[in-house]
Amino acid sequence: MYDIALPESNEEELVIEYQRKKYKHVVFAYYVRDQKDFSIFEDLPFKLSRINVYFAAIVDADHPKKALSLAAELFYNKTLYNDLVFIVSKNFKFNKRILQRYYYNSILNPGYREVEDPLNARYIEIPTNLLKKLVDNKISICFSLRELENYKYLGRVLYLVKILNKKRIPILLGSFARNPKEVPRKEVIAAWLKLLRIKYTIKTLNNALFEQIRRTRLAKNPFVFCEGYEVVKFPGEDCREF
Repeated sequence: MYDIALPESNEEELVIEYQRKKYKHVVFAYYVRDQKDFSIFEDLPFKLSRINVYFAAIVDADHPKKALSLAAELFYNKTLYNDLVFIVSKNFKFNKRILQRYYYNSILNPGYREVEDPLNARYIEIPTNLLKKLVDNKISICFSLRELENYKYLGRVLYLVKILNKKRIPILLGSFARNPKEVPRKEVIAAWLKLLRIKYTIKTLNNALFEQIRRTRLAKNPFVFCEGYEVVKFPGEDCREF
């Protein structure tokens, strides 16, 4: 099983806690709001042998053009060591624009517009007529349990998950823990799978994560000639999951 965390310069402490709770994989995610934040991914913070650590960039921009520009640089730049690229969901218009592109891995927390009229709270921020774009572009949906715990319209999330299950759209799930005390036991994540009525098995969720990592690594790889002919492992690179 894997989890997604939001380190605050405490990566080593988090790794120790994830090891203690017997996780095999952890994704350390960092917010990217402009190009100066790319420095986070220029060097590996550390190398570990007992747990697989991956790195995700969470693009948080108000304008879709800027979000896609940052995502493209992170997705293709082979000098940046990031395994995943998430884009934070904003609103219907924003999500409609970014759904037209494929050079990122996931839309993070596609929520619902909070308005005074409770009937309009049913309004989904993912255009349902464009859900096929998610499938065609191999884009996943990522839910942060940290955000869902304080979410007012959990029923709307259940409705969205029902659609994702039906369309077989990949789902990523993480606690987004910021410190060791927030790292959940694996049983807690399993409980959230049941609460959210996600029908995918843990193995399927793991495969969805690794498939997205593979997409990014292939995009960064200068030795991809055509489908089926690519080099996915470089000297010194940890690819134990492949």
